[in-house]
Amino acid sequence: MSADTRPVRRLLKAYKHEEAEQLLTALLADNPNDPELQAELGVLYAYTQREFEAVECLAKAGDSDSANELRQILANYFHCRSQLAARLGAEDPKGKQALKAVGGTPDPNVGISLTACLIVKNESKNLDRCLNSLKTVCDEIVVVDTGSTDDTVKIAEKHGAKIGHFPWCDDFAAARNVSLDLATGHWALWIDADEELDAGSINAVREGLIRPQFGGYFVRIVNYVSEDGTANQYVHSPVRIFQRRPEIRFVGRIHEQVLQAFEEHGFVAASLSNVTLHHYGYRPSEMDEKQKLDRTISMLEREVREHPRDAFHWFNLANAYSVGRRCADAERAARVCLNYVPDGAPYAPVAYQILTSALIAQDKCDEALQECHVGDVRGITTVINEFDRAHALYKLGRPGEALKAIDRCLEMPWPPDLTGDYGIKTYKGHVLKAQILVKLGDAEGALALTEAALQTDPGFGIGWYAHGLALQALNKWSDAAKAFLQASKATGLEPCRRLAGDMWREANEPQRALDAYGEWLSTHPHDAEALAGWLNAAEELGNPDVLRHGYEQLLQNKIESPEIWVNYGRALTGANLFEEALGAFAQALKHDPSHANAYFNAGDLLYQAGRYQDAAEWYEQGLRYAPTFAQGWFVLGNCFAQLGLNKGAELAYGQVLAFEPDHFEARNNLKTIREWAAA
Repeated sequence: MSADTRPVRRLLKAYKHEEAEQLLTALLADNPNDPELQAELGVLYAYTQREFEAVECLAKAGDSDSANELRQILANYFHCRSQLAARLGAEDPKGKQALKAVGGTPDPNVGISLTACLIVKNESKNLDRCLNSLKTVCDEIVVVDTGSTDDTVKIAEKHGAKIGHFPWCDDFAAARNVSLDLATGHWALWIDADEELDAGSINAVREGLIRPQFGGYFVRIVNYVSEDGTANQYVHSPVRIFQRRPEIRFVGRIHEQVLQAFEEHGFVAASLSNVTLHHYGYRPSEMDEKQKLDRTISMLEREVREHPRDAFHWFNLANAYSVGRRCADAERAARVCLNYVPDGAPYAPVAYQILTSALIAQDKCDEALQECHVGDVRGITTVINEFDRAHALYKLGRPGEALKAIDRCLEMPWPPDLTGDYGIKTYKGHVLKAQILVKLGDAEGALALTEAALQTDPGFGIGWYAHGLALQALNKWSDAAKAFLQASKATGLEPCRRLAGDMWREANEPQRALDAYGEWLSTHPHDAEALAGWLNAAEELGNPDVLRHGYEQLLQNKIESPEIWVNYGRALTGANLFEEALGAFAQALKHDPSHANAYFNAGDLLYQAGRYQDAAEWYEQGLRYAPTFAQGWFVLGNCFAQLGLNKGAELAYGQVLAFEPDHFEARNNLKTIREWAAA
């Protein structure tokens, strides 16, 4: 009696090939001559692309149902292999011999012809690049236009494409299915105009076309999300090459895909790990030009209204919200997605990452850590989830634990089918580690990491911010200022201009500090901390006009206090605006009638103007609230002396010496007053 092979098939269906092979090996150890087990092993070999080993199994498999299945798989494979050899003008004696040994008749519907299927609208900027990349691998190109008003159709015709037209109805799947209807190839390559097939992928695509045991292939898409350069990447691996069969159709109004048909009809998908599509449509200028994000969110919101329990739609909506920096919405959508996500869904780790990132952005780092733990329990922790754990721990002020987490992240492999920000592995993880090292006092180690990361992506704003933190910790103020200015060019990091101002002040370069603060304040005039730094830099430059303008900015923005009014009055004094300065000191006293410094500054102004009687009155008021202020008594004595009130002057100078016995000027003036009185 043959062993039960159903568990093997369940493992194969779940893409757990190693476990399936281990189970079969164990069963064969007990039943080495079991033809059914040999046939199952051959099927396993076929689905792990070891067809010649499968031929050996077929010879031992007898005439069971599994053996017939294996024979058909191998007949189809070697038939397609012979077609490719003929196309390339190559000899394949080994393949011919295997085909003869297998026997059987190939399925008449299998073959290696490939049709590229596109839907387009106003893609004249991108289409030529895309179609040029397909010339050597595609037998046919189908372009379905959904309403272009530029030269898109003419460009497609120039490349010999079969043209279709589709009135747009806010349904991507419907349009893509029209492209499938027009195609005649055995296989379809789903590609967009703003994508390009990597030149090094051609041979791997051909290798995929000779294996019709697979319904289709997961293909790595590299999405470039920075305006320039290619370092900042988001990668995912959808089914993009698949057999053109009537059962395989697109579903989904947006973020359409064909994988649902695979699940419903039992088709098996494999990964073409050496095939890459480059996608440029997520670059900011492209997104803005096509208003892609707003359109995507609107369509996905409609999808989840109509299919409220569809985890994949909620996942895509959460991702779109995340791209749009709508963190609270991303959190909500990700939570709904995770409520419905089926076990083993390939996007589950990314859904957790979207959730934890949204929580971290809202400073809900404790909740983010809890969700990281839930991911651990579910067994779906990946490099991207470990990155967010490290980020949350860092923001919570737990750098020791954060360092362990980021080291785990950097040691973990990036699985071929993992969706997410690939920059985490290549340089963003190192930048986070650098920030953690600064907190732990290893600024030199942090600096080495940021320097390497910025070589990979010179435009990475967070990288420049971390670089600035390391330089700041090393007291390299000017270099830190330059790093923060670079960081401030990135969206969301504009406040680094204020940090640059702080660094220029530390470097004793007040003019540069003034410029950095000024640029930030031009768009954020209510930032009291930046205004204070700006004013301090202006004080250091000794420019009364700049100072006056700064205090006016403060006051216009309702940022006022007795100290600000006093400093404004002093700036007005420096600009020789006498009455305005007195008014500023009076405003300070409206806020705080006991503010002694306002009285003394007004007294100074009146004394300089020769109004000694008025000055004396202001000083007397100030000394009521600051009776031990020696300099106040001294100038009051001078007022009395100027008014000829020698007795009052003598008393005032005496008070000075009571508080500061070594006050030379008071002692000298007191001596002079007494000499006058004696004369």
